[in-house]
Amino acid sequence: MPFELGIDYGARRLASARLRTKRFLILEEGSYNYERALSDISGVDIKSHSNKPTKIVQAIRNWFVETVGLKGVESPTGIWYKFTDFASDFSNHRRAEGFSREDLNMMPIPEYLDFIRTWISRV
Repeated sequence: MPFELGIDYGARRLASARLRTKRFLILEEGSYNYERALSDISGVDIKSHSNKPTKIVQAIRNWFVETVGLKGVESPTGIWYKFTDFASDFSNHRRAEGFSREDLNMMPIPEYLDFIRTWISRV
């Protein structure tokens, strides 16, 4: 993460006007974990998630509302429930087609994206 974050941070500070308005979200397990590797970003808002998936969804959702200005965004709980519905449907459908758990973890990205597109079109 430090390398990619450094590129983003540098682009925001030094690049063209378009990139100076760039926004980014930094997620960490704990509020101050980043200080071990990155002491130069004090003053930047860091969202923590305590290694809890529901808190990750909440942090990302709230960042879009606070920073990007999205309006009418579903609650973090509603987003989480939709995600778990998708994950269950994905697992159930693919397991019924003969995919093992390991197969699902190693599925090629294009195949996974096709499943997502089909699932969204049905919802």
